[in-house]
Amino acid sequence: MFGKFKLFINRLGKKMIRTTSSVIDVSEKRYIEFKLASWKVSKERMDQITGEKYYKGLHDIIKRKRQVIGEDGGLVNVDNLPNNRIVDNQFGKMVDQKKNYLLGQPLVFNSENDQYNEALKTVFDKTFSRTIKNVGLDSLTGGIAWVHPYYDEQGVFKLKRFPAYEILPFWGDKAHTKLKFAVRYYVEEKPSSLNNDIIERSKFIPLWVFSIMS
Repeated sequence: MFGKFKLFINRLGKKMIRTTSSVIDVSEKRYIEFKLASWKVSKERMDQITGEKYYKGLHDIIKRKRQVIGEDGGLVNVDNLPNNRIVDNQFGKMVDQKKNYLLGQPLVFNSENDQYNEALKTVFDKTFSRTIKNVGLDSLTGGIAWVHPYYDEQGVFKLKRFPAYEILPFWGDKAHTKLKFAVRYYVEEKPSSLNNDIIERSKFIPLWVFSIMS
């Protein structure tokens, strides 16, 4: 029984992470580049980034400057007056409260077959539960969350989460129930960089590599 279940998981995973160059037509490349450029600076994506920052306590008040009216009638920054900036992260508390309410209890799978139960535990383990909790957190701060199934170097089936502001989805219907494909946009630090230089990258993702939690 365990061998059959493991074979089923392997086949399912390989189907989910299979890629092909024929999924997208070359003529659509400019359209995708246009949508990506617009989405990068869109209010929706900026709100998703702000949601994550606020959860971490990086609120706008931290950047507040103490200002007074200058001689020319305009506002000028002053350094000789108190500039109290207190972060009361009620947003973070509410997010944690809802996450714990929805996902605080571990997932339980029961079967009359003991061997099947043991096989389930090898896939839906503590790491899986922790990933689901983190995905729930992403969905609360960003409005949507993304999970990518893959195999690691040892051939073990795993899940990787991506924040909402890294994934641009292309839907196949207005109700957003059918995902055609997605593009991942992210930045990373240049190797051996001494000035914190970054590289912008984008990657095409076929439709079956993502599942959604919102």
